[in-house]
Amino acid sequence: MSNPYEGDSTTSVSGITGTNSTGGSGVSGSSQSGHGVEGNSVTGNGVYGASKNSDAVVGFASAAGKSGVLGLAPNGNAVTGISDSSTGVCGIGKSFGVVGTSTSGEGVHAHSDSGNALHADSGQSDAVVGYTAAQGKSGVLGFAPNGNAVTGISDNATGVSGIGKSFGIVGTSTSGEGVHAHSDSGNALHGDSGQSDAVVGYTAAQGKSGVLGFAPNGSAVTGISDNATGVSGSGKNFGVVGTSTSGEGVHAHSDSGNAVHGDSAQSDAVVGLAAAQGKAGVLGLAPDGNAVAGISDNGTGVYGKGGAWAGYFDGKLGVKEDIILTNADCAEDFDVVVAERIEPGSVMVLGEEGLLVESGRAYDNRVAGVISGAGDYKPGIVLDKKQGFAGRLPVALIGKVYCKVDAEGAPVAVGDLLTTSPTLGHAMKAADPARAFGSVIGKALRPLKAGRGLIPILVALQ
Repeated sequence: MSNPYEGDSTTSVSGITGTNSTGGSGVSGSSQSGHGVEGNSVTGNGVYGASKNSDAVVGFASAAGKSGVLGLAPNGNAVTGISDSSTGVCGIGKSFGVVGTSTSGEGVHAHSDSGNALHADSGQSDAVVGYTAAQGKSGVLGFAPNGNAVTGISDNATGVSGIGKSFGIVGTSTSGEGVHAHSDSGNALHGDSGQSDAVVGYTAAQGKSGVLGFAPNGSAVTGISDNATGVSGSGKNFGVVGTSTSGEGVHAHSDSGNAVHGDSAQSDAVVGLAAAQGKAGVLGLAPDGNAVAGISDNGTGVYGKGGAWAGYFDGKLGVKEDIILTNADCAEDFDVVVAERIEPGSVMVLGEEGLLVESGRAYDNRVAGVISGAGDYKPGIVLDKKQGFAGRLPVALIGKVYCKVDAEGAPVAVGDLLTTSPTLGHAMKAADPARAFGSVIGKALRPLKAGRGLIPILVALQ
């Protein structure tokens, strides 16, 4: 025979069978240069080992870089281990427990119906190591149609750790989560980079987030930096978007710097939108400082525009420099008789019980002023404004105002003193100085040669 022990069988029985009931090997083969035991089968197992209390097949190789058990299979699995209740293939080694190499397929393939397909345990090093020299391929790749493709669980350290020149960990999903991280007490996902971004999220879907955080009771996304920005967002529409059904969409905290810093080259740096009535788009709270501060070198520090109020102050207002009002006069709201019939520019006098009525008597020393708002002049400031009170109109007390004037008795020139006239709600030239004292409304800023008209005057009650 060419081999010392060779068995040939054409039936379903084994070519060579070895049985040992005393604790040794059933079949043992030793070779200086070839195979100690070689098994070949056309349709069955080339080598089959069974043991009730120990290892079924044991291979030992003292040569460096060689395998204790080596399997070669051109079209199948080179080494297959099947166990009903334990590990299919178990490898223990100083460098690697199990090593699988393939030129085109999978180096190690693991399958399990109910347990872990691949379980690795290491006391002092990495439990599972995957290495690939092919560009764009993964050292460890996991596929899971309905579960997590790669899961890492650690009691005291990191569940999954990835180190790479481009990305440490990359997760891709067609419909679910590319990377899912969970932690009972620590950080679910921790990213660390010496020179680039620690965590990067990218999405091509419109209206979706590159990085999305959910936190029922805490902060969904938190950024902490000792010397730079905690959370930085850059986007064509919004850099950072925070949404909350009941709490704060975006919460920022800083011990010494700016809690929120917005920078935009062409649009608004910080935008706040509140659909709830009476709520603020941007709300600032500062127990000892400025709740909201606006600073601009060349433009407006704080700009306000609103349907009801452009700005509302509940408390004292301090102004260090000039107050500039673009409108004309200083007015004060008064109760007016039949206010809905009174036109702006009408001359008003004091009536009974302090109510104002239109003037209708010449040189009436009860004159109070002119209803503000006629022509191009609007009141710059209104005193005693009471929201929700009907029957009140602003009366110009000082400044420029358009006034109804009657020049039928005497033409009005620029600079003429004006007083009340017999024409309802109209002023006229104060031609009688003796009667004018106490009834002067102001001075004409434009002439009116004849008839009745609306001209600007300078209110100066005398």
